[in-house]
Parts: sequence; structure tokens; C-alpha cells
Amino acid sequence: MGLAVFEKGFGFSGNGETTQAPEPPLSASAAENEVPPQTPRLASTVVDLERICTMKSNWIDHALCAIAIACVLAASCGAVIALQPLSALLGRYQPLADAAALPIAYGLLSAAAVAAMLKLRPMPCGEHPMDSPAATYWKLITVLYRLGQGALGWCTPFFMRPVLDALFGARIGSQLAFGGAIDDPYLVSIGDRVVLGNASLVTGNYLSGGKLVCHPVRIGADVTIGANAIVMPGSTVGERAVVVSGSVVMPGTSIPAGETWRGFTKNAYEGLGSPV
Repeated sequence: MGLAVFEKGFGFSGNGETTQAPEPPLSASAAENEVPPQTPRLASTVVDLERICTMKSNWIDHALCAIAIACVLAASCGAVIALQPLSALLGRYQPLADAAALPIAYGLLSAAAVAAMLKLRPMPCGEHPMDSPAATYWKLITVLYRLGQGALGWCTPFFMRPVLDALFGARIGSQLAFGGAIDDPYLVSIGDRVVLGNASLVTGNYLSGGKLVCHPVRIGADVTIGANAIVMPGSTVGERAVVVSGSVVMPGTSIPAGETWRGFTKNAYEGLGSPV
């Protein structure tokens, strides 16, 4: 995942509110040449474009992905044809049943393909140049699992999303409150009674300096991940810990059990409750 940090003066007022530090006055010539600040939407677009440009692909990547997709699609069509004697029992609704069965078969067979690949060769962790065999392997798995999840998404209600991630390799406990997203689910382990707040993200990868970085993420039991928070690769969140809304758990961070975390760096505090 790409991450942009905008450096500007900020501080905290006495009542705990964030205040922006005053900026020095501009000269007349500097004011004329001043570039207007980016809006958040424009800034996020720039980050997305930067990530797309950084993630280089070559003909080998495209060929392998095309072959894999074609194989899964062919197997899915074969499965639908094999099940036609059963769908024929629906009479005039058989075409609808076959049309619904095709994406379901594609999603399930994609999950089986990803599981088989990771069984034969687990995803190597560490830093990998984008033209390395490890990065090519990651791209292939990513294409398969994202298309597979997309094929199953239409028939998966929101409360079944943990099952969808578990289908593609995530190790997920019971009694989850799931409002976020998991990237590279085969690298993520989540304990029991975990809360993933709305629009939060747990990711096993990010791109930096033209390299792919992959590491497993472990989240213990009874953890709360606040809304819009991000847990980066290589992080470990101990049991009963709280990650405050909007915080970023940076790569390789280990949060002790029971600790409350906010911001971009370690900032544990006590006595302020759990504002997630």
C-alpha cells in the first residue's frame, strides 16, 4: 500500500485539540509563484498514480495471469456444464441458475488454485524488486484472489466477508465485527472477538522505492482496530490492544497486549479511554 505523509506544522493545544502551526509570511514574488496546496482528493489520486507507475509489469506477468485466468475460467465452465442435469430440474429458470453458478464456480476454483499454489510455494517474505520472480508470483496470486473475491462478492453478504477472506488464506477467529478490509489475506492472522472498524485496512504488502515488501500480520484476540486505521506488514498487535481511529501501525511494529495506540509512531497513553 502506498502511504503519503504531508509534512506541515501541527501541534496540540492545552485542551487536546490539534492546531496548525503559523506559517511565515510570503514575499510578494513568492506569493505570486506559490503553488496552491493539493486537495486531499487530488493528493490521494497522485499517490494512486505513483503506486501504479511503481508497480511495473512485463509480458511474463501478463502471460502468466492470462493463462491462470483462462484455466480457472475453463474449469468453471466445465463445472457448470457438469451440473446442468441438476439445474435442468429448474425448468425455464435453468439459464438463470447456470449464469449464477458460473461466478460462484470461478470464485471457489480461484480459492482452490491460490491454496494449492501457496501450499506448493508459500509467498516469500521480505523486499523484492518488481521484476523479481517473487514479485511475479505475488502479482499472479493477487490477480487470482482479487478476481475470485470479486466473483463471489455479489452473493456474499457483509457479515460473511470474514468467511470470504478465510477462503483465500486468512486465519480468522470467531465472533468478529468486520467493517474493514484485508489485503493479502494469506499473510494475515486475526484472533477471536476482534473489531475491524469501518474503512480500516490490514495489509500484508506495500510498495516502496520500486520494491514489493511482504510480511505477515498478526492481530491477537479482543483487539479493536478503529475506523480508517491501517495495520502495515510485519506488525503484531497484542491481545486487548486498541488502535485509535485514523492511526497507522507502521511496518514491523509490535504493540504490547492491552496498549492503546494512536498516530503514526508509538504513542501509548492512559486515562483517556478508548476513542476509536
